Amino acid sequence: MSVDQEKRDCASRREIVRKYLEVAAIPLRTVQASSGFQDLEPLKKVLDRVRVVGLGESTHGTREFFQLKHRLLEFLVKEMGYTVFSIEASYPACCNDINNYVLYGKGDRSTALASQGFWTWDTEEVSSMVDWMREYNRTCDRGREVKFLGYDPQRVERGMEIVEAYLTKTAPQEVHMAKDAFESVNGLFKGRFWEQREESDDFRCQGMDRLYRLIGFIAKNKVPFVRASSREEYEWALQNARVICQYFDCYSERPIRMSSRDVYMAENIEYIAKYLEPDAKLVVWAHNAHILNGTVKDGPSMGAHLRRVFGEEYYALGMAFDEGSFQSRDSSANRSGGPLTEFTVGPTPEGFLEWYLSGAPYSNYIVDFRSEPVVGPVRDWLSTPLPMRNIGSGFKANSTPLDYSQEVVLADNFDGMAFVKKATRAVPNPTGRR
Repeated sequence: MSVDQEKRDCASRREIVRKYLEVAAIPLRTVQASSGFQDLEPLKKVLDRVRVVGLGESTHGTREFFQLKHRLLEFLVKEMGYTVFSIEASYPACCNDINNYVLYGKGDRSTALASQGFWTWDTEEVSSMVDWMREYNRTCDRGREVKFLGYDPQRVERGMEIVEAYLTKTAPQEVHMAKDAFESVNGLFKGRFWEQREESDDFRCQGMDRLYRLIGFIAKNKVPFVRASSREEYEWALQNARVICQYFDCYSERPIRMSSRDVYMAENIEYIAKYLEPDAKLVVWAHNAHILNGTVKDGPSMGAHLRRVFGEEYYALGMAFDEGSFQSRDSSANRSGGPLTEFTVGPTPEGFLEWYLSGAPYSNYIVDFRSEPVVGPVRDWLSTPLPMRNIGSGFKANSTPLDYSQEVVLADNFDGMAFVKKATRAVPNPTGRR
């Protein structure tokens, strides 16, 4: 097939997609929160039987994505009864520091948000969402409060403090067991997990053995520990010990299998949904690469595990943009990432998913792929592998669009897509400029 013929075919498919989106898309009047819900009303039907809504993003630094997630959270909480918000961030810091702030007003919002440790979420947009959650919880009916939880097995320093304090209370003579286990974890902190370690496999084996012993000790002593504290304190300490072990397992392995992190993130969401909040509906915030029902570089994604556990009660909503700015760490000179930088990219190339989506007659919209059966050329398009932007915590200014892309099949990987025509950079807080 000639290049000219390929271009004609591509243009023809784009027109077919445009007509489909003109009818199927849910136009968004705005991405700003506190703007009413009239344009979001169709989502009540789309998400009617959904318990876990995954909200993705094609970059970790796009203001409009964060604003739209805030707006969708307001809608899901107020209109559809969702009571748990969970984010791709530190399990102990979110579930303790930020959650205590949004539920009870304990501490300071800026300090609480910074405690989760990622610059990605330490922004004005997320701060505004946290402020809204606090105000909503202060005034809502009892039992309708929304919680702020994390599920990522990273940034576990706070978790080690929690476990050590718990053993000091319940078994002070055995605190050394936690200190020994955490010595290995602290050793891992001193290296960079994306670089090869010089230590032998003994480092990993010894560390895992110590952590398994710690978890086993806490589990074996459930009855006396609950008696000496409470069931809630016991479960909190045990789960933090598990998450610390997850972290060490993920990042002490060489080469690192990033799919292990996806497994553990999915397991922690399942733990929240089935044990911590068994009657709640959950909103899950993460990158598209985690939200989608598919694979990461070396195994199933978090979304694939959630689909296996929750079936059709899990809904993967990706987010994409055509052109504009975002923030990320400049990895041009350093693989591990340099300074936090604003990057600007032009319209996505022909053939990219975003190129098709930008042909719709709306600037910002949501389209559902699940509710209505689609046949013919549109179904062929939904079933065709397409490149899609995939920008994480690092980016190079001189890169090509394909350098930061992933191949997706919409019919298989996403249940819906939110699209923003023009993107701008998320605004970092002072503590977010790391």
